[in-house]
Amino acid sequence: MHTDEFEISLSRELAVCRKAIKKIEKSLSLMEERYGGETKNLLGPSERADARDIQQLHRELDQWRSTLRQYEELYYSMKI
Repeated sequence: MHTDEFEISLSRELAVCRKAIKKIEKSLSLMEERYGGETKNLLGPSERADARDIQQLHRELDQWRSTLRQYEELYYSMKI
C-alpha cells in the first residue's frame, strides 16, 4: 500500500486547524452569551477586558481560518 507522508501530515494539520477553529468559535459563543452581544458588535475600540478578550479570540480565529484555507488549497491541489 502506497502512502504519501506529506499528504498524511497535511491531513493531520487540517484536523488541528479545524479543531482549533471549533474551540475558538465555542469560546466566542460562550462570551457572546455571557456579555449579551454579538462578536461583531464588540470588535471596536474598548477598554473593557471582556471586549479585548473577544477581540483577541477573533484575531486568532481569523489566523486559524487563513491557515486552514492555505492547507486546504495544498491538500486539494494534490488530489487533482
